[in-house]
Amino acid sequence: MTQPVAADRALAARAVWILTTCTALALIGDGTIYAVLPAMFPAVRVTALQVGMLLSINRLVRPPLNMFSGWLTTRIDRHWPYMLGLAIGACSTLGYGLVHGFWPLLLLRALWGVAWALLAVSAYAMVLDVTAPEFRGKYAGIYHSLSFFGGAVGALGGGFMADSLGFSRTMVALGLLSASALALALFLPRRALRRSSRSRPVVSSALGLAARLRLQLAALRQLDVRLW
Repeated sequence: MTQPVAADRALAARAVWILTTCTALALIGDGTIYAVLPAMFPAVRVTALQVGMLLSINRLVRPPLNMFSGWLTTRIDRHWPYMLGLAIGACSTLGYGLVHGFWPLLLLRALWGVAWALLAVSAYAMVLDVTAPEFRGKYAGIYHSLSFFGGAVGALGGGFMADSLGFSRTMVALGLLSASALALALFLPRRALRRSSRSRPVVSSALGLAARLRLQLAALRQLDVRLW
């Protein structure tokens, strides 16, 4: 029994450390823009009022996308939403250094919200896939705490870089750095998608779309009102 457990732990450690590093790289640009944009907004031709909108729009688009991302990770290999999130995140960070003006930056910040919804949900799904209950909390804690270290590095290191290189060059450099996470993510261990068929009534597959929607709405109405 010890060899399978050791193998499971080794697989979990490898997957979690790769996920942690990739997510940290994805967060570097976001951490930098939170620290630097309020001080350098004239460089990208926006106003101080618009800075507040730019730094919040990514959070506003995430709630519905989190639900979609959760649904997606139960239907396809979790690696694909995660890789897509890394790609979109790198493109948004790179774009911060290539465009000017409120509307292009607003679109890029909204794209970062899309990226984070894909990254956060699919990464946690993969952590659950590769960990056993007896050590799941440990590795989930490692991922959650250390992946956000990328944002801290971005806030501090990106601030120094922006003083030396300027806002645009800094964001281009950090966008390329974030893109390197795509190569690293190719080394993530793969596991078959776990199906929860026993939790689903067999009859649901034969129901029409309208019937399924009615069942889902009925389930939502039964939720504790405090959740809303």
